[in-house]
Amino acid sequence: MISGIIAAGVNNIGIAGIAPNSKIVPIRIFKNNSNTTPFSNYRIARGIEKAWSEFNASILNMSWGNHFEWSDIVEDAIKDAIENGRDGKGCIVIAASGNYNWDEVDFPSSVEGVISVGGVDRCGMRSGESQYIIDEGGSCDPWEDDPVYQMASNYGDKLSVVAPGSSIISTDRMGDFGKTEGNYYEHCDGTSAAAPHVAAIAALILSVNPTLNYTQVRNIIESTTSKHTFYSFNVSKPNGSWNNKLGYGFVDALKAIGKTVYGTPIITGESELIPCEIYNYDYNINNSELFSYNWYTSSNIVIANKNNNSVDIIPISSGNGYIGVLV
Repeated sequence: MISGIIAAGVNNIGIAGIAPNSKIVPIRIFKNNSNTTPFSNYRIARGIEKAWSEFNASILNMSWGNHFEWSDIVEDAIKDAIENGRDGKGCIVIAASGNYNWDEVDFPSSVEGVISVGGVDRCGMRSGESQYIIDEGGSCDPWEDDPVYQMASNYGDKLSVVAPGSSIISTDRMGDFGKTEGNYYEHCDGTSAAAPHVAAIAALILSVNPTLNYTQVRNIIESTTSKHTFYSFNVSKPNGSWNNKLGYGFVDALKAIGKTVYGTPIITGESELIPCEIYNYDYNINNSELFSYNWYTSSNIVIANKNNNSVDIIPISSGNGYIGVLV
């Protein structure tokens, strides 16, 4: 299921993964494929170390928890991967926040440096607390009856971002070897399904620029999120505004790749203007095939001409004003 969300091939018989050219290194930490009885903490720590030191894994997706208590040896292995993986640039370590509706994230998502991922439903609400459904027009309306069952996403101070964690379709082993009768899971739920969305975005980022270190990749993911209007992002953290239930917000692959390629978005131009003169401003992201550019100004400034990431403006009166662009 996790591998399919990340890397299922395109143009096949079913779904496509977010980063379909990624290579998967499977590390087994449960006995007998039960997903209920893990190996010893020593063997789990060894598996984490083996993933990057022997198989050169750049990203570690840990869609596991619930069955685990805090382990110093596993914590040390995770921190070692973040510090020393990828020839010292650091592995990108991502983990599910857990599904107990706790006000703190689960282990190993709680380890310092791990990108902790919570889940949201199809309305963008934290999984387990939504009171909305999507109507035929695509908008979210209150539930008419009892809401469908959802795993309730853990949250709290160490939560980084959120991603889709409800009714995700992904791959199953084909035929009788799988867990379902068909070749696909119809409903992948919980933060274990949310975490691989973020792991795949990290893979896309590194495919564009493999020289980035762990901190740079994390900063890109956290600073390019979308903010849901149902929540108040009124806490200030290093990578932007933050909310206790949704972290920095909903991950956005296009914005993350845009920032990887172009750097921090910025508009350049004159800061002191004379009324009735023409001034030009440029936006440093220039790709009209990927982006549309919607320029806007304050009422004392008019747009004389615009051409994708460039615009000419005329101030029509004195006083403070502003210019911006939605991409």
